[in-house]
Amino acid sequence: MLLLNSLLGTTLQQPPFFSTDGTAYRSEWAALLHDLVEAKWQRLLPTLQDGKAVRKTRLDLCMSQSELAKEARISQQMLAKVENGQRRISERIAHRLWSAMWRAHEERKKTPAGIEMLVRLDRDMDTAIVTQVERVSFAARRT
Repeated sequence: MLLLNSLLGTTLQQPPFFSTDGTAYRSEWAALLHDLVEAKWQRLLPTLQDGKAVRKTRLDLCMSQSELAKEARISQQMLAKVENGQRRISERIAHRLWSAMWRAHEERKKTPAGIEMLVRLDRDMDTAIVTQVERVSFAARRT
């Protein structure tokens, strides 16, 4: 078909496909993908702009404010204001913060299995000790 069009001096023009916000794409699938991703992003954005959620996730990742700020290419002072609710998080900054935390999460998954197992064993031992102490104290109260 392309050869025929080139011989005839015409070009095969495929009509553009539009997403619901009017963005033009070369295929229906690209437009659909845009709609799905954009809709999900818009639903998530209020949560992603919550400074408390940023702080909790940062702490869950065992990152300092300066580490996250450096990875997200923002200042530590701005991050502190974001986490304390003193500064609104723009969509651009939310994208930077969550991308940096995702990269940190992915990097931590590459930790050698032996270290992960030691950490898990340490947590399990703490849980077992607490459980044992609770059993002993419960038994002591019964007598």
